[in-house]
Amino acid sequence: MPDVASTYPQSWKALEKTRRCKASKCCCGEPTAPLGKKLSFAVSVAILRNTYDKDFNVIYAYVKITVTVPSALAQYREVAEQALAKHGGKVVSVSSEFTVLDGSPDEPDVGAVLSFPDRTSAIKWASDPELKDIHEMRRSAGGSDILLLG
Repeated sequence: MPDVASTYPQSWKALEKTRRCKASKCCCGEPTAPLGKKLSFAVSVAILRNTYDKDFNVIYAYVKITVTVPSALAQYREVAEQALAKHGGKVVSVSSEFTVLDGSPDEPDVGAVLSFPDRTSAIKWASDPELKDIHEMRRSAGGSDILLLG
């Protein structure tokens, strides 16, 4: 899948150019596409724009886990993705390797970034009574902190 964030601005500029160019040659001297191709391109850009704009509604959570019971973390990993998906959540990144860029933070054993469609979905995931056992499983693996960014 193309990187929508980097594609969108160029595509939108091209659409704007297509709107200005009605003759067989563009105002900049380039040949223009027939109207059907222009409309198809416009629809593609509209879809791309809709996808791009939705990305701005995404909210992220930072997860910091200090592991004291590795077997509990292994059990949690088996069910975590499905529990996240219940509320539209996804794992964006997870790692046990870190590079400190600034300051002297406490480095966790595992760090993760989660995404949710919106703030409400993230809060519902964290407070869902049906997921209580799964959240307890994560907590039983050691120290577990989750910060919602936004």
